[in-house]
Amino acid sequence: MVDALLDAATFSKSDDGSEKGMSFEDFRSWCPLVPTIRKFLGSLLIPPGPVRPGYQVPDLLYEDSVSSDRLLLKKEYAWHIGGALPHHELVEWKLLYRSSLHGQSFNTFLGHTSGMEGSNMA
Repeated sequence: MVDALLDAATFSKSDDGSEKGMSFEDFRSWCPLVPTIRKFLGSLLIPPGPVRPGYQVPDLLYEDSVSSDRLLLKKEYAWHIGGALPHHELVEWKLLYRSSLHGQSFNTFLGHTSGMEGSNMA
């Protein structure tokens, strides 16, 4: 995962001629490519408060009978997806439906996902 983040970056600055580093302009052009990094670094500058809670990774909620190794969405992926979302949508995410757990019926899918409060991600 770190390699993918670094591959998106450009290292053009070389102070001593040996190893290239990231200039300020390189950093500015890299941040929009990785919204998670931009949001994380920005959150370090502003302390959490009642208007802007300090959530970085949403709380992933799922049934007790479901083992965490059967989940597709890991905390690392949720952190990256959350980098592009507003803070108020990073509180908790609930697993509504997964075909291997709930069956492949479209009616079951609709029953689990319709009428839920907030945003849904498929």
